[in-house]
Amino acid sequence: QNISFSIAGGNKANHFAINSLTGQVSVQGNIDREAGQLILLVVKASDQGTPPNSSLVYVDITVLDVNDNNPKFVAPNEGANVSISELASTGFLVYDRVQGVDLDEGRNANLSFRIVSGNKDNLFYLDNTTGILSVNGDLDRESKGNVHVLSLQIVDQGELSQSSPIRNLTVYILDENDNSPEFTQDEFLANVSEAALIDTFVIQISATDEDLGLNQ
Repeated sequence: QNISFSIAGGNKANHFAINSLTGQVSVQGNIDREAGQLILLVVKASDQGTPPNSSLVYVDITVLDVNDNNPKFVAPNEGANVSISELASTGFLVYDRVQGVDLDEGRNANLSFRIVSGNKDNLFYLDNTTGILSVNGDLDRESKGNVHVLSLQIVDQGELSQSSPIRNLTVYILDENDNSPEFTQDEFLANVSEAALIDTFVIQISATDEDLGLNQ
């Protein structure tokens, strides 16, 4: 049969080509599903008669997703920080919530969240599905520290998973008056003359407090 094929429309970015003899459609350039998932080509078939006759047909092409996009953070922002009391108990909400976005679809866009570093003693728990960050242990400022820099990451669930760059969230632990003053010695001993005058120095008593500010 002396029929020739051509693309008559819908090939705006020249993503596809057609073999004029066989009618085989093939990829001609890079295809990005995120720029368009459905492509509608108009293919023309023409005979060699005089005058030639032709027909048109629509070809619906669905671009399938490939996991070619990294997840990105929506929250927290760069340099974000939160402050919580050192007396916050297990389950207390620290940050609501870590969020991300992925331009892929399906499992390639299903995201999970994780803490990759900075969570010494597992003081914090990040729900890998909801992104909610909560207290997971005793935050005692005096023994565990007053600043925790949590390095967060988002990972998608694609077969060849992609991950986001690291995003840090700084958690400041606020002091509470949870420590009593302690004397520097168990017992203080002093001698004083019975002839001592008023305001004569006898002994220096000292104590310390591990809390801060007015809590000391």
